[in-house]
Amino acid sequence: MMYERLADKVSKAICTCLGFAPESDEYQICRYFFHGIFITIIKTAILAALAIPLGIHWYVICFMLTFASLRTFSFGAHVTGSIRCTCAGLIMYLGGGYLSSVIILPHWVQVMIFAGCIVIFYHYAPAGTAARPIFNAERKRLKVLSLIALAVVAASAGAFPMILPEWTGTTMTFAALCQSISLLPVISKASQAKKQKPGKPGESSHNTSASQAIQTKALSAAGSGLPEKPKKPRIKAWQIHVAATVFVAVVVVTPYITNLCFYPLWYGEPYMPECLRKRHEHT
Repeated sequence: MMYERLADKVSKAICTCLGFAPESDEYQICRYFFHGIFITIIKTAILAALAIPLGIHWYVICFMLTFASLRTFSFGAHVTGSIRCTCAGLIMYLGGGYLSSVIILPHWVQVMIFAGCIVIFYHYAPAGTAARPIFNAERKRLKVLSLIALAVVAASAGAFPMILPEWTGTTMTFAALCQSISLLPVISKASQAKKQKPGKPGESSHNTSASQAIQTKALSAAGSGLPEKPKKPRIKAWQIHVAATVFVAVVVVTPYITNLCFYPLWYGEPYMPECLRKRHEHT
């Protein structure tokens, strides 16, 4: 996919300037970060291009903010495959925004929905995936935070219609309902039809083909009896400074915005590198 190629190119450019190998943890962290960033930007742009002409962009924004605030701590099912991920996200956001524009839920209906959401959150939140598992060290903390976030959303859904348009409460209720559904085990099993092999986190077909090409070139050079002369890229000083600045920012920020950036908005997700898995497991 386009965002995977962009993530590969940007990560390789940064790591080349700083002298990191493509198989290093530094490269995997960079690729993981930019992969998630490009997923969010590209797919959100597609959503905006559809929501604005339909005149439901404010409803969609309210839905997305509510959904993201809940999903940040409770996680939930992810759809495998970029096309299926995009379709699922567009249907949910546009559908939720459109329903909020034509339906105003009575207060008692919103209370019943949030009561059901509390039960689901209590039993199933947080719900991890193969790409981003939930470790025992962080499960209890995330459960408490997810319940607090749900309580804040429920209170806001009841209070906001008093000072904001009436549809805000309905939109927030629909968003909480969608997130609750994504926590159900049956939804998680249905969405994970094709799981990525855990033994090769973050590896893409593009990287595999590139490494095979390098190995073939090296073997042909060895067979001809000629020593292979690696070409060193010409790197300028300003490139090193820019790459170092970006890399430091990525390494510092990635462990903290993993949930905020990659999980809340879209159902697709990059595969967490092993080095980051170990950090989350022991935090």
